[in-house]
Amino acid sequence: MTNRLDQTARDSGGEGQRHQTLVTVRPTPLKERSLAPDLARGVMLLLIALAHAPYFLYTAPIGTIGIHPVIGNLADRLAQVFTLMAVDARVYTMFGFLFAYGIGQMYARQTAKGTSSADARRLLRRRHWWMIAFGAVHAGLLW
Repeated sequence: MTNRLDQTARDSGGEGQRHQTLVTVRPTPLKERSLAPDLARGVMLLLIALAHAPYFLYTAPIGTIGIHPVIGNLADRLAQVFTLMAVDARVYTMFGFLFAYGIGQMYARQTAKGTSSADARRLLRRRHWWMIAFGAVHAGLLW
């Protein structure tokens, strides 16, 4: 995929002539990717889905701690304790750290290819505005 960045124009040696630089954006080749962050992100997405499951599964009255039901047997209570301790309290923070790691990697990759710092930030800003838009549509469709 090729994107044209709205880059501050550079002089081309002529009388104030300016041009835009064409930047090709491609996924990182598999041999250059670090496997650990990808696996961690996948596990965190799975656990986030698990954390949201009670929203859609239970029709019972909810308790004072989040959305977990107040009724249930011992197995239900143990599952709730596990979910609260291992999922609800930890997943969002870890996913946030992994998201920030990905942003840092994208920025470093762009600047290593010779993209100016301002252009790399502009690319990230555009990607993040699209993520906000998709998130808003997603939230609107779910709730």
